Amino acid sequence: MMQTFESDCVSRSMSFYIDNNFEGSLTKAAEYFGYSKSTLWGWKEGANQASLKALIDITSIN
Repeated sequence: MMQTFESDCVSRSMSFYIDNNFEGSLTKAAEYFGYSKSTLWGWKEGANQASLKALIDITSIN
């Protein structure tokens, strides 16, 4: 049986991660990850989908 992927899964995860690790600050998260604030906003709000490479980059930063 194939599992479905919720369309807002990444945006909810981004929101949780930014809220808990960057005090909710997109500016701090953008500086840390090296992506623009508008790019992170788009991913967080679900307006845009992050590429697989971007998701790997974000989740593998120590």
